[in-house]
Amino acid sequence: MTTMTRCSAYAWCIETGEHSEHISAETIVTAPREDMDPLANAYTFDFGFGPAVCIQTEDFTPEQARAKARELRILADAIDVMADAVDTIAAEQAGGVL
Repeated sequence: MTTMTRCSAYAWCIETGEHSEHISAETIVTAPREDMDPLANAYTFDFGFGPAVCIQTEDFTPEQARAKARELRILADAIDVMADAVDTIAAEQAGGVL
């Protein structure tokens, strides 16, 4: 039985044994239903041209990926504010206040 060794090129690569294409595990924002694609996903890869970050289906340099991460943090904060506003409206309507 052959033991598959971890990738010797990149610590983030999940491939084992001999390989020339490297890929990391995906980070996923799950969809609300099982029959849908993830809302967002990202992973690191190197298919022979140097490592890059893939977000959804687009490839980014490290600086571009960081810029998108900043945008996503702004989006996440905005979603929290929206959810708080909807909670407030629901609480007011439940209490009979319009």
